[in-house]
Amino acid sequence: MTERDVKACIEAIDEAYARNDAEAYFAHFDEKATIIVPGVGQWPLAGYIEKWTGMIASGGGVARSSLSGLHIQLSPSSDAAIANYVLDVIYRGMNPAAPGETQDSTLFITEVWFCREGRWRIAHMSWSAREQQ
Repeated sequence: MTERDVKACIEAIDEAYARNDAEAYFAHFDEKATIIVPGVGQWPLAGYIEKWTGMIASGGGVARSSLSGLHIQLSPSSDAAIANYVLDVIYRGMNPAAPGETQDSTLFITEVWFCREGRWRIAHMSWSAREQQ
């Protein structure tokens, strides 16, 4: 597998995230994936799925996103990759008290991808957010 394959997967997952397609988004995660969330720590994938699908179902989610600064390091055996990038996101409906409100976020994302049986999946994801001024 190549760096181009990993890039295509990252673009696909971020496109699914941007259109609030939870099924397509989570299809890129390994069932044993670990997630590290700022202020929470390690979060089980099932918890992330429940939170995000609930947010989308209530009318919240991503209004717009833009990926930049993608850097991919492929393992020597080409079956693992580390990717990091910046995702600028405008969320809507994140505050139940103000459902029409939007929130701008800049996320610094790191993902570890494994290729198993010819398919790339996220084994680990963590992110941090830039403080909004």
